[in-house]
Amino acid sequence: MKCIVVLFSGDEDNDALVKKLLNYDTVFLFHSIDRGIFADSTQTELTERIEKTEDTMEKLKEKLRMKGIKVLTDSGWGDVAERVKALKELLGADKIFLQKDKTIYTKRFIDKLSSIKGFEALEALTQPSE
Repeated sequence: MKCIVVLFSGDEDNDALVKKLLNYDTVFLFHSIDRGIFADSTQTELTERIEKTEDTMEKLKEKLRMKGIKVLTDSGWGDVAERVKALKELLGADKIFLQKDKTIYTKRFIDKLSSIKGFEALEALTQPSE
């Protein structure tokens, strides 16, 4: 089974998410900067979010690979819904996960992704992985 994890908060490196992802053979970690979602962010906020999310992607990739999971990654700019739909079709992914955080961006991501079959928004978690 394959899944896509949409990274955006930088808080996705936690035990609960890692445990859920162990049910998949292939995990695609995807980070998209969607200007429609982040339109009201300052350049500094956006840069900090990108750096934190890229760091989280690397940590998750290493943890999952150590558990024998095939991990693919991609980062880029553009409409997150269009990119996730294309990735889902290309990969044949069964699920798409997004972990909520406590910002307005969560609602914006969910609004864009909720129409995609297999999408699941996971509750916000604050405990990082060990």
